[in-house]
Amino acid sequence: MSESPHPCPNALWAAVRSESMEAAECVRSYYQCLDEGSYERLRELLDPEFVQYRADRTFESREAFLQFMESERPLTETTHEIGAVCASATGQAAYGTLLDREGDAQFEFIDVFEFGDDGRITRLTTYASSA
Repeated sequence: MSESPHPCPNALWAAVRSESMEAAECVRSYYQCLDEGSYERLRELLDPEFVQYRADRTFESREAFLQFMESERPLTETTHEIGAVCASATGQAAYGTLLDREGDAQFEFIDVFEFGDDGRITRLTTYASSA
């Protein structure tokens, strides 16, 4: 077995890498649910106390966020083109571009995700700019 690039035991490093990979898969599933309109699956990914912070508004609960995504967002036929998902000590960050149904870029974003002990998304902070 090769040495860990970090100053922690190999078993601990493997556990950290495993959690990071699971969190990255959760992040990718989050965008897939939004793009496909799979709101019940999205509900499973989000903690009941989920909060999203973004420049134009804050969603203080999972239910408020889901209601907006299901029936209030201005563009519903969109695709999140993800350029990168990166791990940090406290969560994951994703960089991407939101595309409309014609494939035109609407804006670029960075989403910073935090997770609870059960692996659900507890907090999402979104930073966006014009594409």
